[in-house]
Amino acid sequence: MKKSILQFNEHNVNAMDFLKHAIFIIDAEYSIVYLNPACERLLKLKKEDVLHMNAYDLFPDAPEDVRHVENTVKFGKTVKVKRMPYQFGDFNSYFDLETHLLEENGKILGAMAEFSDVTEFVQKEDRFKSHLEQMASNIILLPEGKGILPLNQTIIDDLEIDLIIQRVLISVSEKKLSSLIVDLSSIIEANQHFFHSINGLLKALKLLGVNVSLTGMRPAIAQKMVSSGVSVDQYNVHILRSLRDAF
Repeated sequence: MKKSILQFNEHNVNAMDFLKHAIFIIDAEYSIVYLNPACERLLKLKKEDVLHMNAYDLFPDAPEDVRHVENTVKFGKTVKVKRMPYQFGDFNSYFDLETHLLEENGKILGAMAEFSDVTEFVQKEDRFKSHLEQMASNIILLPEGKGILPLNQTIIDDLEIDLIIQRVLISVSEKKLSSLIVDLSSIIEANQHFFHSINGLLKALKLLGVNVSLTGMRPAIAQKMVSSGVSVDQYNVHILRSLRDAF
């Protein structure tokens, strides 16, 4: 989206003052020419204190990977960044950001950054992911050093299977389990990576001296597992039709 810096007349500036997302504009010499009230709040600035200041002098300790508006002028290329960490000094935020070149007759006159604070969304997402990770490695303890690991399709879809397996192995070791039942009855879709990761889990459990049973594998999943070339025979795994059969 190309704009001319000359288009930002009084009417346009007044309109941007009321936008919910932040606006920050610099000229070709990196001098700050405009920021709206939303930008003042997010960057903890006062317009009268920073207008005409060089953007590099405004936050001298800002890392290069957040200087997108300056780099838009420097390299003549716009950027669009989702969930950009804005974390230095007193800042601990995440922004969705997009920059625009301000041009006239092919000459770069400056750049504009539009951004919004998505910190709360990112934090909620991180908490949800952490909760899922805990659920994913939640082994149900049974007497005599045994446990059940019920794998859930929703968790598998939302998390990296390798991360789940890493946490499972830590949990098995901490709980000093001698036997683990891995229940696949809730898994209705799986890919090659899933099967190879399960293969890695079984191999690691064997090295830990844990006896493993696989239960509840659906026919379609079994067929895909065979097609993937992954075999569990070498790990002496007990294959059972259902969790009830394991008891």
